[in-house]
Amino acid sequence: MDHKTVFAENLRMYMALSGKSRKEVCEALGYSYFTFSDWVTGKKMPRMDKVEQLASYFGILKSDLIEQKEKTATKNDSGMSEAKQKLFELAENCSEEEASRLLQMMELFLGKR
Repeated sequence: MDHKTVFAENLRMYMALSGKSRKEVCEALGYSYFTFSDWVTGKKMPRMDKVEQLASYFGILKSDLIEQKEKTATKNDSGMSEAKQKLFELAENCSEEEASRLLQMMELFLGKR
């Protein structure tokens, strides 16, 4: 997968997790809607200063936006994969509204609607 596609997938994921639309991100950061849409669809890659702004906006690391995530999971002492354990921990610390949004996003992502 090329770097533009990886970035676009990660960007869409963090937008979904935060419940932010393209318009909301553009207004908050002063980006052109059309330029931002090119990033979201993987047509173009932003400059590193824009990647830094986006990472700061979402409260994540730059690497969370530009690096492809490992898909394999390892098991911890409880027998649950580290990825599933992390999901469980995140869910415990969510508000009901956040949990509902996350559930909807996961169902859409997994095609279970």
